[in-house]
Amino acid sequence: MRVTTLFVCAVMAAIGGCGGGDSTGPSNTQTLNAITTTPSSIGTLQAGSTTSIVVHGTDTDGNPIANLTGVSFLSQNENVAVLLAGGTVIGLSSGTTQVTVTVSFHGVTKVANVPVTVVGTLPTTNEITGSTSSFTWNPAIVAVARTGTVSFTFGSLNHSVLFATVTGAPANVPTTTNATVPRTFNTAGNFSFECGVHPGMTGMVIVR
Repeated sequence: MRVTTLFVCAVMAAIGGCGGGDSTGPSNTQTLNAITTTPSSIGTLQAGSTTSIVVHGTDTDGNPIANLTGVSFLSQNENVAVLLAGGTVIGLSSGTTQVTVTVSFHGVTKVANVPVTVVGTLPTTNEITGSTSSFTWNPAIVAVARTGTVSFTFGSLNHSVLFATVTGAPANVPTTTNATVPRTFNTAGNFSFECGVHPGMTGMVIVR
């Protein structure tokens, strides 16, 4: 199953993936000439872990473009790694892929490729914590191996976990405080969820 950019952006708050220093003039007067990425390659991403690709643009005078827009990311092998919001990469299985970064800025399009090597296997356990100070999950997205368990940890601020109705989704977690509640995922897929107490507090469990 593919993790689409539009869907994941609804799950996560966008992570700033653009930038590159001060501009010598307003960005809407600059013409994109080249893009680079940091890092230029991702060598040993552990399955289940994440890292971010930051994109930098320069104009025809060699000046950095602040507030670079029109940036998109695509993994060429989503069995190995997929893209979350804003250029965050999560490894899923041992192997190699390539992230294609495309920037379309004021009518000019540039492309860069970031090789990615993922090592190891997905963990069989993971944890998501409901914030006690804001309506967020930490982390908002995790990955586990099929038949793996995710523990939902709740502090003094009450939260619940309501899974989208899809095949293989586990039972919901009722409103809970000061406890940890495990859920096992026996089916591969992308399982989105939200807090029933706080609308807009969303997350996802990726199972492979």
